[in-house]
Amino acid sequence: MAPDRASAPSAPFARLAGLDRERVETRLDGLVERNRFAIAVVFPVTGAALLLASARGWLPDPLAFNPLLVLVGVCVMRLPLVAGLAPLLDRRAALGVALVTAYAYAVEYVGVTTGEPYGPFEYGVSLGPMVEGVPVGLPVFFLPLVLNSYLLCLLLLGDRARLWFVRIPVVVATVVAIDLVLDPGAVALGFWRYFEGVAFYGVPWSNYRGWVLSAAVAVVSASQPSSGRAWSRPTGSTCRPGRGGPKSDAGVTV
Repeated sequence: MAPDRASAPSAPFARLAGLDRERVETRLDGLVERNRFAIAVVFPVTGAALLLASARGWLPDPLAFNPLLVLVGVCVMRLPLVAGLAPLLDRRAALGVALVTAYAYAVEYVGVTTGEPYGPFEYGVSLGPMVEGVPVGLPVFFLPLVLNSYLLCLLLLGDRARLWFVRIPVVVATVVAIDLVLDPGAVALGFWRYFEGVAFYGVPWSNYRGWVLSAAVAVVSASQPSSGRAWSRPTGSTCRPGRGGPKSDAGVTV
């Protein structure tokens, strides 16, 4: 007897329903592993060349600072971080990420409309779709800066990272140090501009005070303990944990 077509799920939905979290993580690992050279070298070099060419007026308007190219390129380069953190995310950790994302949108909106806490500024280039002057893709720019700094400090501090009064100031200082390089570069390329107090390569000191606040809020949120997985590498292991046992690291060490 033929199966009832009305009750049988279509093939694509059946395949989707059969994908559990571990299989998705494994496939993402494989994707990053197979394309690690493109992610780590081709996309950054190509992106840098396109940005410089755009800033110098060498590209026609459809390509110069193309928002879609910028957003897609950044998302691709974030894949190793996503693959590395995916097995560590439980509900509580996901809630922490959601809170940091909400904070990123909120503080950016306040910054665009009031000039606080970073100082008055405006975007010179659309970083993808914009809503009320805020990039929709803001989390792919904000979260990796904080999370990569956090993970780097966990790696370098070792057991001392368990002490919040050591971990939080070090991570905040790392975020601000990275922004000391990123923000002047973004201003030079025309991504955004400040209206006053251009003390450090076109960037006011108020911007870095704002980043101390934003980094502290984000790091405190990221430091909340998770119920199942820890935001740290297991002792004595070079593999990252997964529900099916250790998995090989796909591009980042957690």
